Amino acid sequence: MKTPGSTTKPRAPTILVIDDDEKQRTWLSSMLSQSGYRIETAASGAGALAICRNKSVDAITLDLILRDMGGWELFHAIRNDQRNCDKPVIILSVVTEKEVARAFPVWDYLVKPVRPEDLLASLQRAGIKAEKDKRISLSTTIGKPSNWLRPHSSNWTMKHFVWPTRRAASRRLLTNNLPPSFLIS
Repeated sequence: MKTPGSTTKPRAPTILVIDDDEKQRTWLSSMLSQSGYRIETAASGAGALAICRNKSVDAITLDLILRDMGGWELFHAIRNDQRNCDKPVIILSVVTEKEVARAFPVWDYLVKPVRPEDLLASLQRAGIKAEKDKRISLSTTIGKPSNWLRPHSSNWTMKHFVWPTRRAASRRLLTNNLPPSFLIS
């Protein structure tokens, strides 16, 4: 029940990440959640099907090479399931022959290693937009932030400032500018 003056924050879109490689799954989950998405993960085809039968997701990333079943077999099983049959599926694979996917109605096909900006752009084109209020502030005492610290999401805001040396001034700065996350170097 909504009370007067309260606002309901829209739910962040949920992405199902299907990859049997734990490092890849962890990296994708971290990158996508930092970009404003909610994440469900599956390390196998059977795990992915269990999630798809019980939950509706907004998009799916699918590795074609899984230990327990083929990626295309899993793709067909997801398409035959009512709950997620029409969700955009983005293939993430080491298989470089994208022509293989032409026979399947996939949203996009990205070759690993996947660049974050490519995956985020593909989700945006599919209409799966991340939360708008994800921000990151960078704080450093020496020069401007280096290129590797650039955000990989257009939804992030970067601030750069030099911390005052006095505690009271630093506390005021934090109180007035505190984002959901920040990096101190």
